[in-house]
Amino acid sequence: MSPTDLNANLVRLRGELLKHRDLCNACLSRHNTSLGQAIPLAMNLPLSLATSSDALESIWGAQTIKSQRDLNGGLSKKKSDGSYTDEVILHTDDDVFFFAGPFRYPVNSGPCGLIFSPEIESKLSNRKIATPFDSGGLLNHFKPLNTSLTPIEFVRANEMPVPDYRTYLGEFIATTFHEPTDYLHDDNAPACDTPMLVKSKDPNADARQWTFEVRCQGPVPMDAPLMAIIIERALAQSGDWAEDMMMVLKSRGVVFTLFDTVDGSDWEILKEQGQKFLDQHIRQVVTHGPL
Repeated sequence: MSPTDLNANLVRLRGELLKHRDLCNACLSRHNTSLGQAIPLAMNLPLSLATSSDALESIWGAQTIKSQRDLNGGLSKKKSDGSYTDEVILHTDDDVFFFAGPFRYPVNSGPCGLIFSPEIESKLSNRKIATPFDSGGLLNHFKPLNTSLTPIEFVRANEMPVPDYRTYLGEFIATTFHEPTDYLHDDNAPACDTPMLVKSKDPNADARQWTFEVRCQGPVPMDAPLMAIIIERALAQSGDWAEDMMMVLKSRGVVFTLFDTVDGSDWEILKEQGQKFLDQHIRQVVTHGPL
């Protein structure tokens, strides 16, 4: 989409959110009370990316995070049943995906987490787009409120410019959640019961339906503003590439958090450790200003 179209989407979304507050006194009250906290939170939220240990080794070897299309030799990828992936269907397979805030997309095998400074949005020249939901979830777990639009049309209609979307993110957080920091926690659903953009269509429609997604045209270099990496302790001690990665990135000021797997709960532990990092970062920002 053109910058003009992205800006028009942003203006429309902010206008729709304003209309929502006009119809919901509780939402208006929350917005007026917490906007002063929600805006700095939104402006300073890091971007997170969860991946597998095998993928992290490849990322470190190539020194880039590649899109699905790049990883598939420049071709559209198909699933084992012969159908195209969700990313191909939505025309997003040329992008690398982040969430504004917590890790939200589950990785079931050896999960690792990378947390990037919000500065990545201004420092990278790659094309960047944000949506106020996980785009892939539209094909599986939730659906647009405007049923006249196909999933791909709905994604295009809600794409916003980066980093300008962060103002809308702050307004959305202030309007929707009891406390601005509730946005960071999976178990804190929006206080407003009225869906604004999407609605659940199965029990697996989790927090991704209100978590802002940021897509960056791949590849994304590993010298982007990386703040933290969260990995299993066993992986960190497993071989030369991991030791080399830790040595090099620690010299750049990247924080490493190591965790031990307990009864296959590595994804939940990764989320918990990522949550702790974000909570500490946000407290620092709110108290002392941007790091």
